Parts: sequence; structure tokens; C-alpha cells
Amino acid sequence: MLLLAPMGLYRVGRNEGGGMPRIIVTTEQGERPDAPVLLDERVCVAHLSDSHSAEQLIQRLGWAVADAEDVERALSQSDRLSTA
Repeated sequence: MLLLAPMGLYRVGRNEGGGMPRIIVTTEQGERPDAPVLLDERVCVAHLSDSHSAEQLIQRLGWAVADAEDVERALSQSDRLSTA
């Protein structure tokens, strides 16, 4: 699950400092309240101010989304095997 929200509107875990916006990538929580957080990054306008910084942010986001998909796939396979 991908959450794009300013801190304070949606909180995951404890509040660590000021009100800077965050990008959070986690797996679907559903019945698993302990879903892993694969990216929790504070962001600011400077991260999008030039193409190099923006590309780096998008690359980190892409890696986290791919990791979340891998975790979801593994959990889904594990669920199917345990119910078989």
C-alpha cells in the first residue's frame, strides 16, 4: 500500500519530529497490523527541484514498491500453502 500524506493527517508509528511531508510504502495491512514499512522518507520541494534529485526519489520509490510487491506475493503464496 502506498500512502502519500503530510505527517499528522496519516500517522504510521511514532511522530518523529516536525511536520514535513512523507512518502510511505508498506504492504497491504488488511489482517496484518504488523505489515512491514519498506520506505518511510521525509520529502520536501528540494527533492523535486532538479531532475537528478527527482530521479533519485522516483528510483527509491520504485525499489520500495517492487519490494512491497515481492513481500505481498510471498505472503500470498504462504497463505495458499497453509490453507492447502
